[in-house]
Amino acid sequence: MRMFKGIVIALSVILILVLVFVGFMVGFPWERITAANAAKKYVVETYGLTPTKVTAHFIFDVGGDGGAYVSTKELPFDFDVGISRRDLTYADNDDYLNCLFEYQLN
Repeated sequence: MRMFKGIVIALSVILILVLVFVGFMVGFPWERITAANAAKKYVVETYGLTPTKVTAHFIFDVGGDGGAYVSTKELPFDFDVGISRRDLTYADNDDYLNCLFEYQLN
């Protein structure tokens, strides 16, 4: 019984460490929610579009850049809004014009 308890504790610690590592790599849930909300706000304020689906993503660096893929009701294509992981409430750049140009070429 004592050995079983030790195995359960060791597996629990390993699971927690893996979850923390994965959170640092791809973003914790609260970071992704905050980044998605910042991207929605940016798209509404900058372009006056209505976001329908926003998916936040981060690069494997804790202080690195990430962003959010944004789908809108008005446009038939998605574009990326850049968000720094250092300040998740601020979106500062996007590739909307590049995607629009590419869409119009096709």
